[in-house]
Amino acid sequence: MSIKIGIAGKLASIAAAAVVLVGFTAGANAYQCKVQPESAVFVSPDAGAAMHTSRALWSAKVKQKFGLEWSVYSIAANPSQNCFNGGGGIQCTVIAKPCKYVVQ
Repeated sequence: MSIKIGIAGKLASIAAAAVVLVGFTAGANAYQCKVQPESAVFVSPDAGAAMHTSRALWSAKVKQKFGLEWSVYSIAANPSQNCFNGGGGIQCTVIAKPCKYVVQ
């Protein structure tokens, strides 16, 4: 019977160590974001092109201003995209706070 408890104890210790290790690994990565948002606007007769290009322009603007690591729109904080049918086509405005992935 003491063998079963010994094995169970070892398994519990291994499981606890795995949880601690995963906790440290998951907490080591984070995002650092700018305080002020950046924006970009594009107008096109095609709504899809207006949406896509406004995001691409946002990325290009942020890359030029802060560097490549800040220019990934998919990890930006508080992203918003507003499109409306205005004079000359569909106008899309993208606003988001640039963020970069940080490994600590």
